Amino acid sequence: MSQNRTKTLLATWLVAFLAAVPALGQGLEDGQFFAPAELGGYGGGPRPSEGAFFRFDGLWWWRSRADTTTVGSQGNTQGEDGVVLYPQAVFQWNDANDDGEVDLNEMSIRPPTKVVQGNSVDTGVLRATDDGGQRYEFGYVSGHHGWLANVIRLNDNTQTFWANNANVVFQDPPFGSPPQRRVTGIIDEWLELPPVNDPIWSDPHVRELVTDDGDSRMVYIDDLPIVFDELMARNVIETWGTELNYMYRMHPCRRGGILELFLGARYLEFDEKFNVQALGMRQDPEDEEERIPYASLADSFWNTKVENHIVGPQVGFRWFRQTGRLTWSTEARGFFGCNYQNYSQQGVLGSELDPVTATQYIPADAGEGLPIPVLNMPRSQFSSGRHDEVWSPGAELRVDLKYQFTRAFSAQVGWTGFWIDGVARASTSINYEVPYMGLDLSNNEQSLFMHGFNFGFEFNR
Repeated sequence: MSQNRTKTLLATWLVAFLAAVPALGQGLEDGQFFAPAELGGYGGGPRPSEGAFFRFDGLWWWRSRADTTTVGSQGNTQGEDGVVLYPQAVFQWNDANDDGEVDLNEMSIRPPTKVVQGNSVDTGVLRATDDGGQRYEFGYVSGHHGWLANVIRLNDNTQTFWANNANVVFQDPPFGSPPQRRVTGIIDEWLELPPVNDPIWSDPHVRELVTDDGDSRMVYIDDLPIVFDELMARNVIETWGTELNYMYRMHPCRRGGILELFLGARYLEFDEKFNVQALGMRQDPEDEEERIPYASLADSFWNTKVENHIVGPQVGFRWFRQTGRLTWSTEARGFFGCNYQNYSQQGVLGSELDPVTATQYIPADAGEGLPIPVLNMPRSQFSSGRHDEVWSPGAELRVDLKYQFTRAFSAQVGWTGFWIDGVARASTSINYEVPYMGLDLSNNEQSLFMHGFNFGFEFNR
């Protein structure tokens, strides 16, 4: 949620609170906020405060990280049997007449060696780091009945990591007839064309390619790996929430302590963005060492965002007991939420590829090594979105210790733990598939645990 929306929500709650001040103030007629703390006992302890109350907490919390996933498709390769990582001659020929000339009828093919490419980058470097935040709590109680509301917001968590020579595997399903793949490239070429009836043309990897200058050549095309010079990924988490409860205060217990019961509703928004920028590799046709067969998707980026809008009823309780100026307090809530998940993704694969022509080919000079690989795809720009709904239960536990300075003002310190299930994370919601990528909702019910310390003050509670 943006900071402007948060401020608007806080302002709305504040206006509603101020509008109710005349009525709420009926329980605060004497206005002796700075009178000495009431330490006397009745019914097992001092009389609990009534009327309007307010509490502010500064938060120092941790949010659990998403499940570790690779930057790239898990368990898949571009080709069925892997990809070609090393250049080698594929077309072989014999000098049948021993006259120093190649006999095209004696040409043969040696299939290139393939290996299974893996992803070299994953999200294991992301950590559950500490972040600040604020919690505002206010309400009113008179006798046994009252109401309680709060707003909580955690500061945005941003983590960035880089990788060089990053291997990123994409799913590359076959298409067309005969079946073809997108991430393919030229492994070898021959400037002379065999006769049209030569058996070599029956190999599905062999094709005739006409270059821009009108020359024809025979090429061997096979699956290529995808490697980027540099890959940068940034993960951003935004969290805020609010709740409103009816509160019922019970009679003091025989041995002291007071129990309050809650019944209400909660809303929690947990948003996450996972943005990746992948640069290079760019191959230079004048550099012999760079003429290796890999696919060039320079430059690419994909930005994925997931919004978790969790809303539902909740029940809970608060038990507290005052001893002198100290008050021990324990709160617990059970939350029965429904998560309305929104997914969005934008990006570009191969920004330097031709946006119209599918065959990307830059020929090398004859006799100077391999040509620049061909990609069977144009520049691909994509934008997609999806929506899902999942069950999202949760639980919260608070433990606080309060020190009372005056009748109305206190300072407190404590710990809060909040667990909720059915949460989607951005980094695990990406479908790595050429040419338009997409969204994967198969792991959209992860558990989220937020916990940490709180420090603040209270008025009249």
